[in-house]
Amino acid sequence: MVELFSRGGPLMVPIIISSLLSVAIIIERSFYFNRLNKVSVSLSRQFNECIELQNFEGCIGELRKYKDNPISSIYIELFKKAKSEIQNFREYIETIAGYEVKKLEKFLPALATISYTSPLLGILGTVTGMIRSFSVLSQSGIESSNLLAKGISEALITTASGLAVAIPSIIFYNIFSNKANKIVLEIEYWVETLLAEFDIKNR
Repeated sequence: MVELFSRGGPLMVPIIISSLLSVAIIIERSFYFNRLNKVSVSLSRQFNECIELQNFEGCIGELRKYKDNPISSIYIELFKKAKSEIQNFREYIETIAGYEVKKLEKFLPALATISYTSPLLGILGTVTGMIRSFSVLSQSGIESSNLLAKGISEALITTASGLAVAIPSIIFYNIFSNKANKIVLEIEYWVETLLAEFDIKNR
């Protein structure tokens, strides 16, 4: 494997770094969304019960157990301000929700960047490898077949490596983006539910 990377030329260095970053992000986000999924059903149930019973103080205490969960953080703010007379309640909650939604999208722009740049690095490696091959061919002819093969090998290895990094990166980026969007829709639903319940829309 090391020999294969070394044959890929200098552009294999950023491709390898990109692959390591991609794997780290995929693992971190997988654990993160897995934790969210485990408690999302429980949070939704508690939220519904809180609206029906209007036991906001008790619910806030229960929701603090999930303090690292962005959904829980938004629900806590909703319950804190549910019966308050503050102006622009909707804008206030939307600001809080926007801040928490950023946690859902953490590292996703980096993963998207890796998925876009990795094949470009591979193509750049292909170009440099072919330039080297044609340079050898123009100077030494077909007698320098080893050098010619080395340049072609570099071109193929970097292309394959770039695609190998980009394909799983874009797949997991789409998976995580869909998960985040689903959670955002859930948050929006419960925000609208609470706004309608207490007729806060016209405050």
